[in-house]
Amino acid sequence: MASVKTKPTFVQQLVGGLKERLSTLGIPAKVAAEKIPGLDMYRVYVVAQKFKSMMHSERQDLVWRIAEEALSKRKEDLMRISMILTLEDK
Repeated sequence: MASVKTKPTFVQQLVGGLKERLSTLGIPAKVAAEKIPGLDMYRVYVVAQKFKSMMHSERQDLVWRIAEEALSKRKEDLMRISMILTLEDK
């Protein structure tokens, strides 16, 4: 039977924080994270239809501010996020 690997607590906090805060701002989003093979880092995907009306820099500023809030107790965990991709939902 294949084992299911749970993501570290900080990744779960980040994913939950992004979903919750974006929803509060009227931006429903799908958020997922994956471990980068061979590294102790994670890549995060945020997909939202409302991103269509935002410039890329606005999206990035928004999600990284939320990430900093979500991981404010352990800033070193923020350094384990390699990137946050902000994609438009078609």
